[in-house]
Amino acid sequence: DVGSAAVQGLKGVRFANGTKEILIVINGTIYKWTGSGSLTSLGGTLSTSNYVDIVIANNNAYFFDGVNTVPKYDGSSITTVAAIPLGKYARWFHNQMHIGGISGSPNKIRSSDLGDPETYAGGASSNLDINANDGDEITGLNDLKDELIIFKKHRIWALTGFGTSALTAANINSRLTGYGALSHRAIVNTGNDLLYLG
Repeated sequence: DVGSAAVQGLKGVRFANGTKEILIVINGTIYKWTGSGSLTSLGGTLSTSNYVDIVIANNNAYFFDGVNTVPKYDGSSITTVAAIPLGKYARWFHNQMHIGGISGSPNKIRSSDLGDPETYAGGASSNLDINANDGDEITGLNDLKDELIIFKKHRIWALTGFGTSALTAANINSRLTGYGALSHRAIVNTGNDLLYLG
């Protein structure tokens, strides 16, 4: 019973050593549950009101709330990674971390170096504007088959290609106009389809 506190984020993870846990963020604190007993506090300092997106990459869990330095959980302890951009949501796709919802950059996606979710040294190629200045803003990310799907409120885009060198305007394609998603949390991948609340 968490009382009146809302669950801000929830994610199941299986680490490379076979350990399975459910990670939960309540009132800005990160907890884990291993299948029995009570929740165990891991600490961490996150917003007490923002939603938290939990992303698994390279056998670590990363926590995005849009305002605080990104905490990283390696299966035993929490540290923070100052080099990761402060976004509201992210997606580990094609061995890169793609981050959206960055304050002051409503149309921009930041992408990590290949194979390293904690390094963003790609220069201009790691900062990709998705139809900038169109009066719309990125609201969520997901993937479908071999594309990173980028949702705005009124349009859906797809990014194809592998590696930082492929992150160019030439690899951005409009998929649907006039419809989009209002929230990253409203997008669900069912395998062969993306379901979303428009």
